Amino acid sequence: MTDYIGRKVVRVGSVFVVKYGHTVEELEAETMLFVKRATSIPVPEVYAAYRDDENGMFYIIMEYIPGTTLLEAWPTLSDGQKSNITRVLKNYSAQIRNLPAQDYLGGVGKRHMPNGIFWSGGEDAKDIRINGPFDNEAQFNEALALKSDLIADANNYGSYKGPFYRRMLPKVLTGHPSVFTHADFQRKNIVVRRLSGGEPSLNEESNETNGKETSFEVILIDWEKAAWYPSYWEYCAASWAFRFEDDWDEWIEQVLDPCPVEYAWLTMITNELWS
Repeated sequence: MTDYIGRKVVRVGSVFVVKYGHTVEELEAETMLFVKRATSIPVPEVYAAYRDDENGMFYIIMEYIPGTTLLEAWPTLSDGQKSNITRVLKNYSAQIRNLPAQDYLGGVGKRHMPNGIFWSGGEDAKDIRINGPFDNEAQFNEALALKSDLIADANNYGSYKGPFYRRMLPKVLTGHPSVFTHADFQRKNIVVRRLSGGEPSLNEESNETNGKETSFEVILIDWEKAAWYPSYWEYCAASWAFRFEDDWDEWIEQVLDPCPVEYAWLTMITNELWS
């Protein structure tokens, strides 16, 4: 189905999906089980998770979710259908964010932050100051500055950006509570299915039955980055996928509270850390 650096996702028959690779982590399976227990959000069932000692890869065997991604379906939806779907997503977001607050920023079970932005290298190069977990937002901000330092050292260019972040981030990224966050709230990670049993047709402008807008089952997938982050992170991470080719950026504001100041800063930072 998909092939990423260090991991693959393949469909096996009509029931299973297997995600595997050297960068796939047990934490992702644990996170899905945690969300399934703690909320009513539809999450793919996890059937097994294990590491192959011979090749070193981790495998997660999970439920295949048939349907259409919201990214594919979006151009075919009426405003009424978009409204129905965003109402469901708003409920999911509220359930996620209302999970009991933790006294740290990081993965389930007070683990490292499962996000490539906080990756410091392989097993021999792990740095808890960058990987987390973090006791507070100040440590979280310092991790971003340290990652900038790491990139500067690796590329042999001036190390002035890290000190700049250390001066500025305490002024703009402060006072945010730790909330559970999906951290990849993009339309490609949202699967929709018509409750009547059919999938949204990609050449269909809208579908109405008895004068009412079609309802959809909505499933949120790809939980690998989910963890406790500062409260602004969900909107910022979702906004990085804005194409500004349609009205998704307007509708997402009905699901997640906009964080325009944090968005501007995080966009600058992540452009550097992902480059």
